[in-house]
Amino acid sequence: MFQIDISAELLFFIFALGCFAGWLLEVIFRSIKKWKPVNPGLLRGPYLPIYGFGVVFLFAVSAMEISVMAKYVLIVITPTVVELVGGLFFVRYYGIKLWDYSQEFLNFKNIICLKFSIYWGLLALVFYKLIFPLLLKTISLINNKLVMILIAVFMITVTTDFLITFKKRIEQSIKWKI
Repeated sequence: MFQIDISAELLFFIFALGCFAGWLLEVIFRSIKKWKPVNPGLLRGPYLPIYGFGVVFLFAVSAMEISVMAKYVLIVITPTVVELVGGLFFVRYYGIKLWDYSQEFLNFKNIICLKFSIYWGLLALVFYKLIFPLLLKTISLINNKLVMILIAVFMITVTTDFLITFKKRIEQSIKWKI
């Protein structure tokens, strides 16, 4: 059961916000780490879909009418599960390793590790305590027609970027095999 009415439009909007916020977080983190600007991820645009999926799941869990303890447990493990599923998907189906935790203590298949699971869990708690309430207030103020236009533009942009990127990856893999 949800406390709010969750529509497909709302989830797409939250997905888009999560993609951009995750991209921004990664740009800052990786750029500081390397001391130069870094555009993270496989795609070219300012979005990382794995964060979009993570935020959608966090939003859904945050809106559930379950005990606070169950909610906290789900909120803390959700980002790691999303990272694991996303990482395994790209390694298995595209042969692409988008991140590598092989140097990290207690890693699983170099895709998840204890240190980043703790970071994601803490970030998810910040989402639940600070961002989720603000997001609920913001959603109530948004013009639905504008949101639909923004969602359409975003989805077309991401889909086009995804198709171009994977077309290039396939062409590159074919060149290397010949």
